Amino acid sequence: MRPPWLPGALLAMVAALAGCATPAPPAAPPAAPPPRAAAPSMPVDGVVARDADFAVVLVRSGDTYATLAQRFLDDAGKAWWLSKFNHDEPLEAGALVAVPLQVRNAIGVYPSGYQTISVLCYHRFGTRGGSRLNVTAAAFEAQMEYLARNGFTVVPMTRLAGFLEGRV
Repeated sequence: MRPPWLPGALLAMVAALAGCATPAPPAAPPAAPPPRAAAPSMPVDGVVARDADFAVVLVRSGDTYATLAQRFLDDAGKAWWLSKFNHDEPLEAGALVAVPLQVRNAIGVYPSGYQTISVLCYHRFGTRGGSRLNVTAAAFEAQMEYLARNGFTVVPMTRLAGFLEGRV
């Protein structure tokens, strides 16, 4: 048999112990999200990343392969490097483009073959009146534009020796 005082004594003991307990700490306020990192400032020349071999550039409005070649290679005539390296993709403002800062395989010898060079020979430049062998300046310009639009790299005679020697 239980003594009649036991339930009251147990209740008093629990109440006494509860009074000695430390209250739970107040809930911590929710942590503030970490501050957002500021967007990296874009350098004036648009370079996003660069090493000794390549630059990754953010294309600006009005950029062409020629203007990029002039800006990064000091030679607008090397626009074809950039164009070929970027698979002849048209440039759009805000897009990224890779700029090879050094020539890769300038002489065009590959395990599967080699590049070939077609040489166009013209007999004379002038008006059509003298001979069928005369090519007008307008016809010559149209032919060069056609070749450039259709994936050919036009190498002027002034650059041919350097191109063949791999100096581009």
